[in-house]
Amino acid sequence: MAAATAEPVAAPRIGWWAPVLVLLQLVLAALLLGTVGYLFTSFGVLTGCTSEPVPDVEALCAPAERWLLAGPVGQGVLVVAALVAMVVAVRRPPARLPLLWAAVVALPVSLGWTVLVGLTASSSY
Repeated sequence: MAAATAEPVAAPRIGWWAPVLVLLQLVLAALLLGTVGYLFTSFGVLTGCTSEPVPDVEALCAPAERWLLAGPVGQGVLVVAALVAMVVAVRRPPARLPLLWAAVVALPVSLGWTVLVGLTASSSY
């Protein structure tokens, strides 16, 4: 009886456009959350912070302001990482599938970062 030999399964071919498209969505989402999301989150948190009747409002709101500044910084890091990943995805075909999955995971991370910063800032005063 002859031994059955299994032929190797070829890795799926992914065009350069697939990870670039998902990474572009990540860039746009992070830019939107880092600008407009930051504006609305800051307005809501700092409006609640300054409504407290205390003599030193600046000292009360300082921790919230520091947390709110961390929001756009984190989104900026995601934007830079996504832009670098786009260049790698175009130039290195074997890296396309892992970059595609990394971008899919990074989209909820971007949204989660905005929510985390907003909740932490609002609970810091």
